[in-house]
Amino acid sequence: MAETRVEQVAFGWAGEGTTDTAELPPEASPSTSPPLRGGYARGERVEGRASNRKVPARSSAESPRAEAPRVDALPPDNELWDVHAGVRFLKRSVSWVYHRAEDGTLPVKRIGGWRLRFIPAELRAWVEASGEPRRKVARGSKEYPMGSVYKRGRTGWLKYKDATGTLKPEATKAATKTEAKALLHEIERRVERQRLGPEPISLNPEGWTVGDLLQWWLDTYSHHSPSHEKNLGTVRRLILGAPLAEKPLQHVQPGDVEQLLQAMEGEVSARPSTTSASSWSARSTTRARRRCDRTTASIVRMRRCWRAVQARRLSR
Repeated sequence: MAETRVEQVAFGWAGEGTTDTAELPPEASPSTSPPLRGGYARGERVEGRASNRKVPARSSAESPRAEAPRVDALPPDNELWDVHAGVRFLKRSVSWVYHRAEDGTLPVKRIGGWRLRFIPAELRAWVEASGEPRRKVARGSKEYPMGSVYKRGRTGWLKYKDATGTLKPEATKAATKTEAKALLHEIERRVERQRLGPEPISLNPEGWTVGDLLQWWLDTYSHHSPSHEKNLGTVRRLILGAPLAEKPLQHVQPGDVEQLLQAMEGEVSARPSTTSASSWSARSTTRARRRCDRTTASIVRMRRCWRAVQARRLSR
């Protein structure tokens, strides 16, 4: 009996009707499965957990993330577009689309009161018919419209960018908006010439006033002259205390000089020698300033016209 018992234990798994498997070793038991791991490696599918087998991961083509729609993609043409879809198509701002939709420029289909929708075919036809360009302005770009014309109260204003890129608002006396736009166009052309180089950015780069110019003349040229003390007293007493001394050089007009000479008549007798000396001083100061100025645009000497006597002498 013992031998039979051992034979059943040793070869019981080979028989079909044998059910006594209590004495079989663990590795020979048919109902024993390999131990399961605590987790699954990356790339295994959940379906493999039931059968305890690895299933290859999905490829990038099968991944649902690869089929996610782009943020800037437009909806299909068989659906109505909302405002944001119109903004992406026209490449304009939301406020621009709303304003053009309210004033009737854009073809709009209203549903549910104030809700704006666009028919794609009509919007595309409007772009082709009107020739409205779809702007492609890169983010961070510094290219903006040059200037604008607007009215504040009863005064018209111009806002433009100078050659350095700074916005400058200026009031204008233009009677109509057309005149203001024409003036703005002239300013834009002048700024463009200054930016490209044919025209200097400023006739007075240092920002000097008349008082600064006269003080520079006293320190540079009159300082070595025997009549320096006389020039110093005259300039300080008659010119530096006048309103003209605080005026920038580019804004000085011939009428300002005439007004200064008339104001000097009350303190100094208006003798021909005094008037000619003042004129000579102004001319010499201007010539000296031009010689020392490094701006090539201002180093242009005035053309001297012939007098009638000189013309007669040459004609003989």
